[in-house]
Amino acid sequence: MMFMFHAAFSLSLIALTAGVALYVSSVRAEGPGTGFAKLIGLLVVVLALASTICTGYCGLKLARTGYFSDVMKMHEMQVAGATDEAGDSTVTTKKSKHR
Repeated sequence: MMFMFHAAFSLSLIALTAGVALYVSSVRAEGPGTGFAKLIGLLVVVLALASTICTGYCGLKLARTGYFSDVMKMHEMQVAGATDEAGDSTVTTKKSKHR
């Protein structure tokens, strides 16, 4: 979960940087299409800011509850994903005999 938080936060910062770069380059440029580039740049900046704020808020909220500090939750998620067809939460392995 912590990795997904960092990945989402990093991608939102990359989108924010790309939006700002597009907007700044369209302001400096002249000619047809610069108005559309400004509009797209502003739209990307607004959406990236909203995504960054939301990701940061949710990450801080989870960190305050201690979600990232509990390693057993990751283990429990892995065990829950490896259940057998009967729905039993215990994972059993059979040793094979090689002759």
